[in-house]
Amino acid sequence: MNGYKLTADSYRKAAKEGKITQEQADKDCRIFDFLAECDEGDFYRLFDSTAFNSIFKGYVQKIIDELCESDDDEQAEAAQKIRGAVIGKASGVLDRMNAKEAEKYYMSH
Repeated sequence: MNGYKLTADSYRKAAKEGKITQEQADKDCRIFDFLAECDEGDFYRLFDSTAFNSIFKGYVQKIIDELCESDDDEQAEAAQKIRGAVIGKASGVLDRMNAKEAEKYYMSH
């Protein structure tokens, strides 16, 4: 049994105990039961599907925003330029590098 299956079972239990609605439990269980059946290659294919590109870019943008927070107009303008450049570069990298390559790159640095 893996963590995804355990998570699905915990949602089933929560619904049974009335802590969440059955509808919410069914939605969550459907997702976690699916993930429980995935192998490593499936996770790469999911990410490579581009379904998560906007989410990834949102995280990157938030990181940049938090790193560049400033009341200084000049620094805020610089942050805006950095944000545009990084998000633009992220789009290109997402197109050129698949998920497995990205994970390998991350793990090697």
